[in-house]
Amino acid sequence: MVTDEGIKNLGEAFKRLSSLQSIALDFVLCRNITGKGFGESLQRLRSLQCLNLSFYSCNSIEDESLKDLSEGFKRLNHLKSININFKNCSEITDQGLITIGENLRRLCFLRSLNLNFDPCNLVDDGLKALSESLKSLNSLQSLRLNLNSGNLTDESLKNLGECLKSLGLLQSLDLDLSNWKNVNDEGLERLSEGLKILSFFTIPPFQLLSLGQYHR
Repeated sequence: MVTDEGIKNLGEAFKRLSSLQSIALDFVLCRNITGKGFGESLQRLRSLQCLNLSFYSCNSIEDESLKDLSEGFKRLNHLKSININFKNCSEITDQGLITIGENLRRLCFLRSLNLNFDPCNLVDDGLKALSESLKSLNSLQSLRLNLNSGNLTDESLKNLGECLKSLGLLQSLDLDLSNWKNVNDEGLERLSEGLKILSFFTIPPFQLLSLGQYHR
């Protein structure tokens, strides 16, 4: 059984890996970890360029976990790719998304970002904060967000659209907006305004088509 004590020991090992450029850690179904201290451990990997983490169905991961983890980004000035899976981490709320956004904005060299919050209990405030933070990522070329929440509305699509206008280098966009029951045509129109700014982008057709079921 993996616990936070194991995470702490892992962090001790990071002290000797200051030249490490890529790391992938999978904590699937580790229901007893909160991630406490993991962000501090990450800061020791000063040369890190690619970060891949999965906390799939880690029920103890919550807002404080995201705060701890994302504060680890502060000294990772070389990060180019972040892929974090919070699927089925049901304790995460808007506050967690706000915190992770605040620390992402420091990563001026980030080129690829993939965040999975499926399913989640997010409302518009959290996605608004994240969208504002993403505007600072001027080097971002690929963005993937899985935000399966029945609480998000047209306001979130508006904020995402405004965010996209600032990402002039974006080439790939994957938005999974499944279960957005409160989205209407107006929201899609505002999102489309942001898409028009982009020179090159790809959106899997099924992602946007999935919204159509709520307009029948």
